[in-house]
Amino acid sequence: MERKPTLLMMKGLPCSGKTEWALAWVAAKRDRVRVSWTDIMHSIGRKSRDRRVLAFETAIHLMLQALKAGNDVVIDECNLSGYTIGLFVARAQMVGATVKWHTMETTPDECKRRNAAAGHPVDDMEIDRLAKAYAPWLKQ
Repeated sequence: MERKPTLLMMKGLPCSGKTEWALAWVAAKRDRVRVSWTDIMHSIGRKSRDRRVLAFETAIHLMLQALKAGNDVVIDECNLSGYTIGLFVARAQMVGATVKWHTMETTPDECKRRNAAAGHPVDDMEIDRLAKAYAPWLKQ
């Protein structure tokens, strides 16, 4: 029986360590791919609505091609919005992938500490807002 590829959806607050975890996960096996539409957006230039759409569509295409080739894929984003989650999950299931979740259980205070140390442009109030708004989702 042929192995089904896996789509691993990350979820966590900004600066919770998702990227470090995803990079280590990919490095552990040859048939793994990391996808981040945020990284794609940064590589294609200044932020705009059109560029965000292009980056998102590119990420979906990359994920689908990797899954069809038998690779496991991790979506390295906060994944707090139902709309974006739904698109990735539905498309992955359409090609027969198994969907799993990996939640970063980093506290808001630790995210703020990591944010300050890395010099990221995430406001502490935004981390607190997301932690409060998505607390039930992050605990699932």
